[in-house]
Amino acid sequence: MKFRLESFVAKIQSPIIFVADGVESLFESGRDLALYDFTKRYTVKSLYSKDSKIVIEAEEMKVNEPFNYAGEAALS
Repeated sequence: MKFRLESFVAKIQSPIIFVADGVESLFESGRDLALYDFTKRYTVKSLYSKDSKIVIEAEEMKVNEPFNYAGEAALS
């Protein structure tokens, strides 16, 4: 993946349905998903199994939010 989600994705051996921006994509394994190049940065919204497949629902990362040194979003 051009923009990495999490390193655990490559370790998944089951087929994966990746859902982002309302589009479902099927990958044979986590390795295939890890090798895929995305044009956006995603973070995992939910992770579950369905019909012997792993479903990863992702949402675009919000990178314009200010963070403090501990990685927490700033309060307004």
